[in-house]
Formats: sequence, C-alpha cells, structure tokens
Amino acid sequence: EYIKENIVVPFINYIHDQLDDVSYVLYILEKYKLRTEWFTAKDLYQKYKTIGKNYEALLEEDLRLFLFDQGIDYPFSTPKSASGRADVVSLINTEDPLVLEIKIWDSEKGYKSNRLKEGFNQIVKYANDYHKNTGYLVVFNIDNIEIEIVGKEKDNLWPDRFSFNGKTYYIIFVNMNYETTASKQGTLKKETILFDELVKDIENKI
Repeated sequence: EYIKENIVVPFINYIHDQLDDVSYVLYILEKYKLRTEWFTAKDLYQKYKTIGKNYEALLEEDLRLFLFDQGIDYPFSTPKSASGRADVVSLINTEDPLVLEIKIWDSEKGYKSNRLKEGFNQIVKYANDYHKNTGYLVVFNIDNIEIEIVGKEKDNLWPDRFSFNGKTYYIIFVNMNYETTASKQGTLKKETILFDELVKDIENKI
C-alpha cells in the first residue's frame, strides 16, 4: 500500500500530465517532415520542378493527404475566414487545434524571406480569426540551404516556436533539395532571418 500510494500513483500521475502536455498536432507534423525528408522528397521535388504552376497546391495536397491518413479528420483546404483562407484548418473545437499556412522557399522563383514574412503575417491573422492560441507555418525549402530565425529566445525544442501577442506560433521547415548527396554538397549555406523583421509589418498594423 505504501509503494502504491507513494511511488506508483505519483508516477502514473506524472505520465498522465506529460501526455497532456504533448501536442498530437506537433507529433504528426514532425512525422510528416521526417517522412518527406527521408522517403518522399525526391519524388515530390521532381513533381514540383515539372508542374509549371500551382506549386503550393501540390505541396498542400501532399500534406493534407498525410494528415488525413494519420487520423486528422477533415483537413480542409482554404476555408474562408475574416482574413482570407488558411491552407489547412482542422480540430478547431479541440484543445489541440490545427490552423496552418504553407509557404515555399525557392530563390529561383524569388520565394525567400518575403514569403516567410507573408506566411507568418497570415498565420497570425488566421489564429486570431479562429480565436486560437497557436498557429503553424510549414515552409517547404527547395533550396540547398539551412534557414535560421534569430533574435528570439529559444528553448532548444523542436520545432522553432515563437511567442507573439500572447500566442504561440510554430515554424516548421521541410527540406526538399536532395539532388546532390551530402558528401558532394560542400559547405552548407545558411540563410538568417531576424524575428523582428518577421513581425515588423504586423506590429506596424496593430
């Protein structure tokens, strides 16, 4: 009885609390990132390079299909809200909602920090529209670079998370360019973006 009350029960309560703190949405998005980078990036990259238009629609469809396969019911694309249409919205009436925007980083098309800023701006608006405290920005990185956001205190957790106006926003980079093997890539280039630049346009409008 002593062991049960003083060791077993506290341990079970601890595990229960830890599970409560784990976001199922984050788990699924991390799984998608790994699945894409490890197994499907090459095929998806080739499709992206050959379609000629509707680039984000291709990547959005791939992500939505994966979400549905993982048990995310009705990951509808572009439902209308006051600020426009978010790319993926689901689980709105739960404690772990999914309000997500997709952007592409592709320097050949001029999609760089401008698209990242635009995506962050949008996801802030959509989180406000749906009265949710979290928002997700998934960035498909077509370039052979590492993208880093600096200027905000980090907690060394995955993915990068940023607090802004009392809400938490997650930015997830899915790296797509595997045309060159790691052994032949040479020094990996890094693109650095200041968080203050990311939110400057939003703050000026508040």
